[in-house]
Formats: sequence, C-alpha cells, structure tokens
Amino acid sequence: AYANVQFALSASEGLESVSPAQLELRLSQVHNQNVTVTYTVTGGTATSAGVDYTLTTGTATILAGHTTTTIDIVVVDDNIVEPPETIVVEISHPTGGVPLGRNTSHTYTIIDNDVAKVIATPTVGLVTTEAGGTDTFTVRLDSPIAPENFSKRRQITITGSAGAGENYQVLLRVGEDVGAPGSHFNLGGSSANFPSGTNDSGDLRFTDNDGTTLLDFWVEKVEGTAPNRTAYIWVEVRDNLDVDQNIFIYYGNPAASNVSDGAATFALYNPDDPNLLSTWTKSVDNPVLDLGPSWWNDTHIGLADVIFDGTTYTMWYAGHCGARWRGIGRATSPDGITWTRGANPV
Repeated sequence: AYANVQFALSASEGLESVSPAQLELRLSQVHNQNVTVTYTVTGGTATSAGVDYTLTTGTATILAGHTTTTIDIVVVDDNIVEPPETIVVEISHPTGGVPLGRNTSHTYTIIDNDVAKVIATPTVGLVTTEAGGTDTFTVRLDSPIAPENFSKRRQITITGSAGAGENYQVLLRVGEDVGAPGSHFNLGGSSANFPSGTNDSGDLRFTDNDGTTLLDFWVEKVEGTAPNRTAYIWVEVRDNLDVDQNIFIYYGNPAASNVSDGAATFALYNPDDPNLLSTWTKSVDNPVLDLGPSWWNDTHIGLADVIFDGTTYTMWYAGHCGARWRGIGRATSPDGITWTRGANPV
C-alpha cells in the first residue's frame, strides 16, 4: 500500500491552561525521505493573534524514517469565563511524493478553565448597630464573564492620540464581509444579524480590553447592500486614548437584542439629527461673556473653548487689549449662561 499523510484525529480538545496544544500528523508507513505539509487556520470561533491562541500558516515535516510530528498551537490562558472555542486547521501540499489521507482537517476545542467566584470585601471589620445602622461592603466577581452566546470575537487596536483622554468616541467602519467598501476591518460574513441601518446594533457588541466590560456605542448609518454592507459605528472607549488601546468586538449571536444607544455614547445627542448635532437656540442673554472689565481683554474676546465635566462648564479664552492679544482667561459657569471669571489672565 502507498503511504499517505493526515491528521491522526479529526478532532481533539484541551484545557486552555494546556499549551502548546499538539495536533498529531501521521504517516501511514515509514518513508525514505522527508514529508512536509502546509498547515493553515481556516475557521473556528477562537480569536487568533495572541487573544485566544497563536498559530500562523506554516509547514510541518515528518522526517525520513519516522511516522509522526505535531503542529503546536500556543493557547492563551486568560482569566475570562467564556464558552468552549474552536480552531479549525487544515493541511495541504504534501511533498515527498506522498498524497494526503482523509483527515485533512482538524478541529481543536479550547475548554475554559475559569470559574467566576463572588467575593465580598472586607471580610471582617464591619460595624453597625441593632437600631438600623448600616455599613458597606463590596461584592465583585474575581473573574470577568464574557458576553454570552456570541460565537465570534475579534480584537481591535485603536491608535492613540495625545490629548484624547478617556471616554473618547471613535468611529469604526465595520464591514459585513471581505467586499465591504471603505471598512477598517470586516467580519468575514460571520455576523448572524448585521446592522441594517441607523441605531440598529444587529448582533454586535464591543468590550473593553478585558473582553467583558461592555462599551457604549451608536450605529450612525449602514451603507451598501448585503452581503457587503459597511456599518459606521461610534464606540466610546473608556481607557486613556493618549496611547494605543485594544478593545473587542463580539458577534455571531442571532438572538442578540438592539443595544445601539446614542445618548449613552455622546454627551450631546439629538436622535432627530442625522449629523449628531444638537439643535441650538441663541440665548436672550447673549453675549454670555462681556468685554473687560480688565484692560487686557477690553477690546476683543475670542478663541474660546468650553469643557463640561458633568457639573461645571469651564471656558478658556483669549483677551485682546486693542494692540495685541494679551493673555488667556478662565471663566466658570454652572449652566453655560452665567459666567464668573478672574480679573487677571491665567
């Protein structure tokens, strides 16, 4: 009989704490020369690039006089409670004059080893009274739990920019499949319910870099036709975007409900305005900041920037004395209309 090369098994599984996961290749009989095959990942629900595992396209060689070798998958042992995830590996292009056998595809299943435990702190030292006094303790999970029933996830790296800070809204152009025009990345046709239009999240979810903390997002619009639509999605990234940050997109859940929420994503949001610009009405109290009374800003006030921290509006502005711009002023307001400012530039 002629020799052939194939996977020893068509499927196997292992705990995510076991790394590397070894997929055995087997030659049906000893051969007098090396036999090499090309392997590549062709599917599965696990995320590559070091998120759930690492395995790039490569070759595996069974040396002359031997009958086995392995393809090694580096499995990431994270601390996220999540369902089993799969990796589908296929072999092709054998050398040495040996054909492929029947088992040319292997599905490896990563079994999660994390268990979320409820922890209450502090465990001692709380003091109260029988007369209805209270004290406080914190309850948390020691392992985060990934969004349920989503078969796919993908890591997204957001490029940071100095001054962006926390809770920054980022526009992502998400493609339905490889042919989606203008997309930053695509979901390879694996979304079970791709967004259909404005404010429809479909089966998409976004999380922080821990893979569990859900992020607010709003679907601005969807362009194109199925199966190559492009969704324009604003995601509020919580972490400091002064530097690069990683987030995750989850998808592949046909039962997912709509969670697109412009009001949660933006501080100023008008659902009737397709351009996300709130409707403005001029105040009868204009101007809200008069010239002067100090000499350094008694001719012009301009170049104003206003920041609202949730409680107070703060304005920084430039003052002009008639000859030149003299300094930067600071004013504060509880409502954006009535302002209090210092006499001198900052």
